[in-house]
Formats: sequence, structure tokens, C-alpha cells
Amino acid sequence: MKIEHFIKNKYETVDPYSGITRVKENLLRDNVVVIKDGKEFFGILTKNDIINKQHNLVIDCFCEKDKVSPDCDILDAFQLMKITKTDVLPVYDNNSFVGVLHKDDLLDYLTEANIELEIKVKERTKELEQAKRSIEDRLIDKTSEVIKGNESKNKLLSILAHDLRTPMNSILGFSELLEDELSGTKENSKVIEYLKYIRKGADQSFLLINSLLEWHRSINGSLKGKPEKIAIHECLSEKAEKYLAIATQKQIELNYHIDEKCFAYTDPNMLKTVLRNLISNAIKFTPRKGKISLTACSYGENIKLTVSDTGIGLSANQKEEIFHFNAIKTSIGTENESGLGLGLSICKELVEKQGGKIWVESEPGKGSDFIFTVPGYN
Repeated sequence: MKIEHFIKNKYETVDPYSGITRVKENLLRDNVVVIKDGKEFFGILTKNDIINKQHNLVIDCFCEKDKVSPDCDILDAFQLMKITKTDVLPVYDNNSFVGVLHKDDLLDYLTEANIELEIKVKERTKELEQAKRSIEDRLIDKTSEVIKGNESKNKLLSILAHDLRTPMNSILGFSELLEDELSGTKENSKVIEYLKYIRKGADQSFLLINSLLEWHRSINGSLKGKPEKIAIHECLSEKAEKYLAIATQKQIELNYHIDEKCFAYTDPNMLKTVLRNLISNAIKFTPRKGKISLTACSYGENIKLTVSDTGIGLSANQKEEIFHFNAIKTSIGTENESGLGLGLSICKELVEKQGGKIWVESEPGKGSDFIFTVPGYN
């Protein structure tokens, strides 16, 4: 929006050679007077001028001000006032003085506009949260149907591929666009905060959808590996970098230590899926200011990979059941992150398809080490 609607063309004028005492009352009331000698325009005088340059005559107190035009954007004018440390700016149209612009008028408008925007974003956030819960409920319902009858498998795959992934992609895409468009201005910080909550929820739902797809492919035999030589260092560092931002948001330290000469002979997509699920789980069940470490080393003819965390840990019963499909149940993370509990059963399927093993070493309150092996490449 332009400043033209906020220009004041009614103002007090003063002779440049008048005494300061005469104009002090006007400055206290209006914060500005316009200096004119007949038709000749000198500029504007503000309270800050007489504070910074204490003299007897108006002309001696006067300081040059940056000029703006009527088609100047409100945010640009507001930023200029902050930089030049003034509450009033003169407005010129084609080198002719047309009025003054007050910071308070802009603040009133920006505050009101921001409040309206916050209300709209809150309403939209509530709608998106309801939509997310509805999607999750539909996912759980559809998963239950599949477990009860094998004839529902193809139907579930169709729903996930078309009815759920498409709207979730839209939510993720538009929330990212809005965040990029609004970033960089302090006035929109609250709006950006809400958008981050939307993206976080959408990311969680999208991860659930992908987990269900991977599980479906695993149990119906359509997921087949294509092993090849893989540099473990590159694979682990790639996954670590992708989850670094999520871990940082939760104030979790994420690091990795891998021998660059460590190579495996396995399917790269399966390996990345296992790592994604294990790292995501570690972040989910590790409280703020915790630590997550990724390591890899030779283990006989295999490569042993470990995802360690300082999270909430597991009981003896949980360790026995955690990889079994029949024991799947929804678990809530340390900051109410949701999930369907499919991730670890998928990891077990994928690791065993590649001839490896997976297990966990953990105690309640002392974190967890999720360990798995894949064939090495010699």
C-alpha cells in the first residue's frame, strides 16, 4: 500500500528566522512545523531537531530530512524513518512540497493490518489442523480396514496415492510459498511462526502417508531391492543434513562419525528409508537439548550402522515388541509428535530383505541405540 492516504497537508508554518521559543508549543502538540519564507519552502522542523541542535533561531535548529514521494510504499517509508531516526518525513511530488508523513499514522495502520492478518492466519491454521486430524483419522481407519481384509490393499494404495498425497503436497507447497513471501519483515514474524506450525504438521502427515505406502509395498512383495556399492559416509551425511533443520528447531545436537572408506553392498533406497525412519524416531523421542549420533563401522563381513539418542528410552517389554507388526500402536513424541507406529516394522522388513539384522539397546530414561547391519563391499 502507498503512503498517499496518510499524507497530512494541514500543518503549522513558521518563518525560518523566528525564535525557537515561539514554536516549541506547536512542536510539543504536533511534533512538526513547516519552515517557509514567503513561498520559499525550507523543510520541516521536529522535536528531535531542537533537542539535537539547540539554538535560538529556527533556521539554526533545522536539519535536512530524507524526502519521500506519494507513491512510496508504507513499509519502505517506515523503514526509512527507522534508519534516519525521525518520526516525520516531508513528502514531495515532482519536487514540490505537498505535506508531511507521521510515523504514528503508519504504526496505527500496520498494527491494525497485522492484527487482521493474524486473525485470518489463526482461522486458516485451525482449518488446516482440522483437515490434518481428519486425514490422520482416515489413514488410521483405512489401515484398520487393510489389516482386517487383504482385499482392501489395492484400494488403500489408490487412496494414498491420489486422495491423500495430492492435498498434503498442496498444503506443504503453499505454506512454503507463504513463508518465503512474508519472510524478512519483523511485522510478519507472528504469521511466519504460524506457518511453521502448519508446515510441521503437514510434514508429519506426509511422513505417515509415505510410511503406509512403504509398508504396503513391503507386505505385498512389490518392494524389491537392487543392491549396489554404496559409500556409507555419503549416505549418512545426506540423511543427517536433511534432518539437521528439524533437529535444530528442537534444539537437538545431531552429528555423525563415519569412516570414508566404509562401503556397503545394498539397495540405496532401502538403506535411506531405514535411516530416515530411525533418525526421525530419534528426533521424535528425544527431548530438547538432547543429542543424536550416527555411526558406521566394519562388522565382520558386514557394515554395522547405529543411530544413538539421549531420548526417553525403552522398557524390556517394548524392546521385545517394537519391531513386530502385530504390536504396532500409535506413539506420541516428547512434543506431541504423532505417528502410526509402522516405521520400525518397515525397517525390520527392509533390513532383513538385504540379509541384515536390526536390534535395539536401551533402558528407560537412558536413551536408545538402534543398530542394524547390511552386507559390506570388499
